[in-house]
Amino acid sequence: MAENFVSVSGISTGKQLEGIRKISTEEELSFPIAIGYQLSNKSINKGTQNPRQPKFVDIGELDERTRDNGFVTAIHYYTKYNETILDDLEKVVEAGVDPSRALLQFNTLPVDAEVLNRVRDIGFRVIFKVAVSDKSDKGGYAVWKGDDVQDVIDGDIIPLIEQVFDRADVIDYLMFDPSHGTNLDLDLDEDSLGMRFGREIFDTYELRNVGLVYAGGINPGNVRRVVKRLESFFPGRFSIDTESGVRKEGRLDLGLVRNYLVNYRNTRNSINITRNIIKRLVISGRERSRQSYYIQDSTPDCLDNDPETLAAFVEGCLSDKETERYMNHMEKCKRCLYASSLLIRGMEEYE
Repeated sequence: MAENFVSVSGISTGKQLEGIRKISTEEELSFPIAIGYQLSNKSINKGTQNPRQPKFVDIGELDERTRDNGFVTAIHYYTKYNETILDDLEKVVEAGVDPSRALLQFNTLPVDAEVLNRVRDIGFRVIFKVAVSDKSDKGGYAVWKGDDVQDVIDGDIIPLIEQVFDRADVIDYLMFDPSHGTNLDLDLDEDSLGMRFGREIFDTYELRNVGLVYAGGINPGNVRRVVKRLESFFPGRFSIDTESGVRKEGRLDLGLVRNYLVNYRNTRNSINITRNIIKRLVISGRERSRQSYYIQDSTPDCLDNDPETLAAFVEGCLSDKETERYMNHMEKCKRCLYASSLLIRGMEEYE
């Protein structure tokens, strides 16, 4: 199965990459982080650049530094003409990018299976973006407004699924992103096109090893809600990407990047803690009365003596070391197990 990751895209300089490395080190982040570098037919062949796109001459060094920092390089490639793809990718490899360790995301209309097969032969793992956008919005690339593109509100799921099955053997990830860098919020309603598409992929046995990637308006303020919602639909099988959501006035803001990554980590920890607590409640006998749990004497380590720490633990906001300590304590302490379950129940009712 494809490995889940969290992506920060639109990185253009080594200084920005170094800033993300410092965040990862200081916050002791241990989940896979992908760094998205935008390349296009023009930037590869004419040397064009913008605040979200690195100089092409730097891409080999950026790839090496990305891997040295423990991150994953994700090349986001755009072209108007699919016949340029293979020549451009050969130049990317010649520039120093290691295709065997990089992701390649096509920010263009669906590439045919034959070309994707040759891309896989080069060594890249492929992120295939299905053709969907907000066609009522005048922003974004004009290419994503054509007849072959499904509208995110009124579109049909069948053409998107057909795009996938026509290429199922040559893709590693499927991406649903109606925003294309315009910060359009992802619709998380269960009947939305994005969620129906994901459920179809998730429930199809033949696609069980293909990862799901979601993007669209994800930022530090909503990443908790996005992750919890996606987890409810596709447990343990999705990645997320942000670009505009960690920028101010079009420029990367490392403070927003930090909050985005930390909030993601805390949410994932909270989900894992909740699962462990529920599992242990079932093992211990979930139907026992509250009083039976509190027969056990309290100890200085008991979380019910410290409501603030208990809340931080359940919300995933403690360090990994502290989290492990309290999880080990909870294996022996039914007081804390029950207190945590009550708090989780209250949080779920509030949300």
